[in-house]
Amino acid sequence: MKKSNKYFWSWFYFVFVLLVITSITWWLAVKKGVFYQEPKHSVTLFTTTELPFIEATPSAEFAGSPKELEEYISAKAFFVVDNTTKTVILEKNPQLPLPPASTTKLMTILSALKLYDLDEIVTVSTASALDHDGGGLFPLERIKVRDLAAAALVQSANDAAFALADNFYRENDEILGAGSFVKEMNKNAQALHLTSTRFENPVGYDHPDNISTARDLAVLTMRVFKEAPIAEWMGLRSYIAENETGSIRHFLFSTNVLLGREEGVIAGKTGTTPLAKEVLITISKIKNHEYIIVILGSDDRYNDTKILLHYVRDNIQWKEVEFPLQIIGKDL
Repeated sequence: MKKSNKYFWSWFYFVFVLLVITSITWWLAVKKGVFYQEPKHSVTLFTTTELPFIEATPSAEFAGSPKELEEYISAKAFFVVDNTTKTVILEKNPQLPLPPASTTKLMTILSALKLYDLDEIVTVSTASALDHDGGGLFPLERIKVRDLAAAALVQSANDAAFALADNFYRENDEILGAGSFVKEMNKNAQALHLTSTRFENPVGYDHPDNISTARDLAVLTMRVFKEAPIAEWMGLRSYIAENETGSIRHFLFSTNVLLGREEGVIAGKTGTTPLAKEVLITISKIKNHEYIIVILGSDDRYNDTKILLHYVRDNIQWKEVEFPLQIIGKDL
């Protein structure tokens, strides 16, 4: 009996000491902030003239600090927006002017669709074929605008983009050329209120006057993705372009390694130049929402994009907000 009491008091003393130590440790942790829960951050609504303020939208929150992401992302600037609700999710230097490289071709093709019919046939100039690479086009090859546009977006073919620009003409069939085509690109940029964007050439070659921002490119992507052909071409992993007679075939392959390999990625556009470094625009579907991610000035665009994609996938939670029903026009 005495032995049993001895064990009882030994265990009682042990449990008591353990509880005291645990209580003191917890008090110190709370007092000193050892255990700190990062507050949730609200998102901001994306507002431009092209994309008006939307009052009645779901609300989104994500846990953790976006600043923590910047330590792992090499890009000089990035921009993540929910294209479904026009809500900014994450951003870094969104208005910093940087070279856009071949993402320029989004405006090139948008402008081409305004100026040409897709089935219109144009002649590839000798300069377009010999001075610029990408699609393997031949001098004086006759080819549909549709195939040139696809080549420029799928394989980022510079010769195809210049072929479209070189053939720009007036209604009286007077050829105006690439210089006038680029002016049209800049007019379209102004119409979209891309205030920090200028184009000097149709392919994205480095030049002081070929500049954009992560935010502007996101707005441009929103616009071009409304065009069904462009949305389709941006999501293709391969494409076969043919000349007018079908005697020449160009086998084209996407330069975007995330297509078909990263969950949710449905489209994108790559870009690389010495000054721009690595550039990437990605469109992804996550939990019934469409997201646009723009990466500029990166050392590893695919890794940067994956980090942002995984962050959105793991942290963004949308909640439906209920509004009282308001009946309007009941007297009409």
